[in-house]
Amino acid sequence: GDSMEADRRSDRRLAVENKPERNRRPSSTVYIESAYEWGEKLGSGAYGVVFAGTSKHDGREVAIKVIPKERPSSEVDPVDFAAHLEQVRNEIKALVELRDHGDCEAIIPYHGSFETKEKLCIIMDRADGELADVIANGTVKVTEKAAQMILTSVLKGVAFLHEHDYVHRDLKFENLLMMDKNDLSSVVLTDFGLATKTSEAAPGECGTPLYMSPEIWMRNSIAHGPKVDIWAVGIIAYILMCGRHPIKARHLEELKAKVCVDRIELDFKGSGVSNCAQDFVRRLLTADPVARPAAKDALAHPFITGESQRVVHESVVDMLRAYAAEQRLKKGFLLVDAVARMQLLSSNKGGRGSPEILHARIVAQQPATT
Repeated sequence: GDSMEADRRSDRRLAVENKPERNRRPSSTVYIESAYEWGEKLGSGAYGVVFAGTSKHDGREVAIKVIPKERPSSEVDPVDFAAHLEQVRNEIKALVELRDHGDCEAIIPYHGSFETKEKLCIIMDRADGELADVIANGTVKVTEKAAQMILTSVLKGVAFLHEHDYVHRDLKFENLLMMDKNDLSSVVLTDFGLATKTSEAAPGECGTPLYMSPEIWMRNSIAHGPKVDIWAVGIIAYILMCGRHPIKARHLEELKAKVCVDRIELDFKGSGVSNCAQDFVRRLLTADPVARPAAKDALAHPFITGESQRVVHESVVDMLRAYAAEQRLKKGFLLVDAVARMQLLSSNKGGRGSPEILHARIVAQQPATT
């Protein structure tokens, strides 16, 4: 009996060891770190560095984001840095839980993470570039069809999140990546640092102000429901079709007033955008979240399911490329600042993040729009 049980244990161990690596989810720091050949530095920011990597198992190209657990310099605010680490851990938690629900082609593929005494690392597929870069460089032809393909991918990713009780809360044009620069349907969602379970979201101002919905600004009880993501997709859609943000505001209070009190007046004059596309954008930017369509309903809109061949006006193309180039420069400055993020995350765990303090910090950090 003991011998047979030992044989069964051995068989189970061999079965696990021989399981294809793509289906494994190793938790060992040593295993994960040594499973990749580390390559050149792809980029760096205030809080970390991104390296190229290659899987030793199947040659898959990945990006390895390395975040030091100690402040990189005395110039980095310690509270901001602590908030950033909290956000990174929140992103890992969200990606792990979402991966457990299966693959979604519209969400950046996540391969694991590991943590040592000195660093925190996240491993994801290596994207071919940022959508903003591709548009700014003139790589893609800007048409309604192009916008349709991009928005279809975005909405598929959003629908997957919402289906599994997650809300992203920080969708924006400058955070969209392309897995293949020559394929507009390869757009994926990234940056899940503010993502949370819908059931765990707390009311309060959260996200990037230019993409925040009326209910977030007003901090009501349904502030972080799935419909906040739909509003953000509506802003992205307008930018893609008109080459600019739909709201002109000199400061945050004016932006808030236009979103919450005056309501947005969408101007499509001179854009060449079809009536069908205009209707699509207007529906996504419906002020009442209850009347705003769900992601699956937006995917069924004639603009998404149709075959528009309309080319937007050349002036819009120029504006969109200029806008995309500008966002590359502004990236990192349009966010609710790190302190606000940490307070928000704390409030989601039962803490007391003050909405008034959050708003004051947002106003202090947000550049004026023009």
